[in-house]
Amino acid sequence: MKSIKINKKQKPLTDAEIKGYQNFDQLLSNHSKLVRYKEATKPLYKNWRFMTLVALISTLILVLIIDTQESSPPVNEPTSPVRKDSSINAPIQQESQDSSEMPIDKVVTKAKENNAIFTKP
Repeated sequence: MKSIKINKKQKPLTDAEIKGYQNFDQLLSNHSKLVRYKEATKPLYKNWRFMTLVALISTLILVLIIDTQESSPPVNEPTSPVRKDSSINAPIQQESQDSSEMPIDKVVTKAKENNAIFTKP
């Protein structure tokens, strides 16, 4: 442990020595350097400009990901046409018969399925 020497009888300071230590310009410049150092060594997560930049970039990336997912077709989408009103979504089968050879009941039901507008003859 250091021994501390305390001078109880100090010699008085002269006016020249007191004025030598009253350099306020140097005091202010040292203070501003200290403040700039603290600002420069502040962690990035406490810097509001950096956090704004991170939030902006992450928002842009999120928008791009969502946009690409919406524009690409789903993988499990069937390629053949399906009936929307069918409960089992079976593919539509093409009938080989012409409508002139079909009975009138089948023509009417087929027209209703296709949402065709028809009038009575």
